[in-house]
Amino acid sequence: MFHTVEELNAWLGQRCRALWSELLHPQYNELTVADVLELERVKMMPMPTAFDGYVERTVRVSSTCLISVARNRYSVPCERVGQWVSSRLCLLGSWSSPMKR
Repeated sequence: MFHTVEELNAWLGQRCRALWSELLHPQYNELTVADVLELERVKMMPMPTAFDGYVERTVRVSSTCLISVARNRYSVPCERVGQWVSSRLCLLGSWSSPMKR
């Protein structure tokens, strides 16, 4: 049915927007989800520019062509053995950590 993930996402987006006009809002039973969204839009702040958050560290490439970042090992080109390289660690998706007491 869909040849790419982008096609699937486009269809899902269209379908969700169509359903917003049909579904009643859970808190405001007399309004649809689309109605409440329009009321909220006037109070919404503009989206800020994308935040490219990451932690950058300088690490040394081992004799086995590996670097260690956050307790994980990653292979790098053999030409880099013994050199210091920059690594960037960023969070993709959502993640939560148990609180330490």
